[in-house]
Amino acid sequence: MANDPALDAVNYGGVTGVTEREFEEQIYEDIEEDDLFWLTNSQNSSINHAHRKIDNLSAMNTRTRELKTGLKANTTVYQQL
Repeated sequence: MANDPALDAVNYGGVTGVTEREFEEQIYEDIEEDDLFWLTNSQNSSINHAHRKIDNLSAMNTRTRELKTGLKANTTVYQQL
C-alpha cells in the first residue's frame, strides 16, 4: 500500500495519530510574552482555543480576538509540544 500523506494525517476514532496534539503543563508567569498557550489540555479545538500572552495579566484568544484579563501568575496553562 502506498504512503498517502492525506490519509496518514487522519485521526480514526480516537486512535492516536499525527493530528493529536501533545501539551506540556506550564505556569502562566513562566511563559514568554507573545507565546501561545491553551487554558486546558483538551484535544477539542472548538472549545479549547489558543491564547497569546500579552503581559503578566492578560492574553488574547487567537480565534475570537477577545482580550482575557485578570489572569493570575500562578495559573496552570498548557503549551503545545
